[in-house]
Amino acid sequence: MSIMAGRIGVSPLKVSLMPPSPVPPVSESARVLGERVRARREALGLSLEELGGVAGVHWSMCGLIERGQRNASLHVLLRLASGLRVDLAQLVEGLPPPPPPNRRKRSKGGAQPEAAGESAH
Repeated sequence: MSIMAGRIGVSPLKVSLMPPSPVPPVSESARVLGERVRARREALGLSLEELGGVAGVHWSMCGLIERGQRNASLHVLLRLASGLRVDLAQLVEGLPPPPPPNRRKRSKGGAQPEAAGESAH
C-alpha cells in the first residue's frame, strides 16, 4: 500500500479552516488586496484550486496573495481579476501605496557602510 493510497478521495482543507499563518503580510496594501480577493472568491463559491484553474494561476500562489504574503505581478493580478469576474480596479481601488523600500546609502566609493554593531575583520 502506498502512502498516497490513503489520500485518494480526500478533499483538501479550506484555507479558512487552517490556523493563521505565522508569516506576516508584505504590506498593508497586500493584506487588504488579499482580503478582497478571498471575499470575492468565496462569494463566487470557488475553492483556491478552482480559482487557480479559471485564472491560470497556481492555487498556492492564489493562497499566498490572499494572505498578503506575495506581491503579485500585474499580469497575475489581471488573470485573478478575470477569474473572479471583476475589473482589476475594483480589487485595487483605494489601496494605500506601500512604503518606500528601506535602502542603505552607499558611500562615495560605492561600498556599503558598515551596519551598526558590525566590525570589519
